[in-house]
Amino acid sequence: SLEKADVIVSVDADPMQRGSTSLRDARGFGSARRLKSTDDSMCRVYAAESTYTTLGGSADHRVAVAPSRLPVVVAEIARRVFEMTGADASLARALGAWDSRGPSPVSTEWLDAAAEDLVSANGKAVLIAGQSLPAEAHALVAAVNRALGAVGTTVAYVPLDPEAAKHGAGEVAEIVGEMSRGRVKTVVTLNVNPCYDLPTAMGFEDAFKGVTNRIVLSEGPTETAAHATWQLNAATFLESWGDAVAADGTVSIIQPLIAPLYDGALSEIELLALISAERDPADFQTQPHGHDLVRDVWQARFDWSDFEKNWKRALHDGLVEGTSQRGTAGLANTAALYRNVAGLLGDLRPGPVPTDQSLDVVVTTNLMHDGRFANLPWLQELPQFGTMVVWDNPALMSPATAERFGLTPDPYTVKEPKAQMATITVDGRSVEMPVWILPGMAENTVVLTQGYGRRVSGVVTAGAGFDVQPIRDVSGGRVYSAARV
Repeated sequence: SLEKADVIVSVDADPMQRGSTSLRDARGFGSARRLKSTDDSMCRVYAAESTYTTLGGSADHRVAVAPSRLPVVVAEIARRVFEMTGADASLARALGAWDSRGPSPVSTEWLDAAAEDLVSANGKAVLIAGQSLPAEAHALVAAVNRALGAVGTTVAYVPLDPEAAKHGAGEVAEIVGEMSRGRVKTVVTLNVNPCYDLPTAMGFEDAFKGVTNRIVLSEGPTETAAHATWQLNAATFLESWGDAVAADGTVSIIQPLIAPLYDGALSEIELLALISAERDPADFQTQPHGHDLVRDVWQARFDWSDFEKNWKRALHDGLVEGTSQRGTAGLANTAALYRNVAGLLGDLRPGPVPTDQSLDVVVTTNLMHDGRFANLPWLQELPQFGTMVVWDNPALMSPATAERFGLTPDPYTVKEPKAQMATITVDGRSVEMPVWILPGMAENTVVLTQGYGRRVSGVVTAGAGFDVQPIRDVSGGRVYSAARV
């Protein structure tokens, strides 16, 4: 709850634009910064980031840090917090002995001030980390917030769904291997586009084309649907029954606003019901209805004495009362948390300090998400934060970095600069893109944005931007070192 924070320290996080609680966090941050009287005070914000975020753009104290060096910022702040609070001596010693593989990317004064403000806030503080940081850094952030007393005030935890906890990239790579060896005869995709939005190095598209039965449920043309043996018309979310669980655990029942515009359109759950259940072939003439599927699931799950009354109430309210789990999955065993995090420090390995011969590359997202929203013209028209670019996703560099590589637009001062083209290469994987200069970025760093360069899509997004998936590796990671331009 950012509205309760007097001090926020962000390490490459963008809570107001990314994540399942972005709307709540945006409102909370606005509340924490709003002055209603002369007696009010604003929360203080520190930000360390490789490129500009909405939070960093509002920060009181902001520093630009290369993405591979961001874990060092987390570890340095954590070391100071544990030394000041005395929360756990063993973890403090482990942090003191941790190898940062080079000098700190942030001044001692900045780190001291951030840590001192976090501790002095007496629980009304929070340390947050972004999606580019590794899991070990996020675990360390959790330990810091526990030591600060922020859990229950500015930080809450909910149980993680087992499916969400899986290593998705690893499982997909395993499936692709089975497909490539001819061991998979049928693949069904439901409103996803793996032939475009998976890293090219995974080889999904080639493996998919070798599968006998390729069934694709899609709302429109996609790179995956182009290779389907059966393409099924998907009902949109406005035409479908469904359910959802919010970040705090609240259950919502989704009901359609309109009837399906096209006959035979199926929602994801209706197609799954068709292909997953054992049934007589004659039954396939009758399409299962989303209303019945959703109702049956929650009738079995909720112990309601009067199901009909509570079901109608849930439909009326849009959510199921009493299902919120916010804060119920806190870190109860504090000693175990600190012990586990201390054991993970050996796996927290920051990259080397980038140079002009060995750059950092970070792959990020914007309003296009993974490309699924690229065919929405009003989103394409919305200027991107920091650059104000529309309808494109140029590679971002700092002015000094672009000048060293001769990539400054000529002339740079005109209102419509002509971008220079550059080829960015990581471990033999390359993309060629225009370069846009963004002051305030970390030096020797390139930021790439996915979701553009669609090959098969609607008419709106045709020719808009560049596909950055060829530069990513099979791990699905977002930060890469040793890049060249």
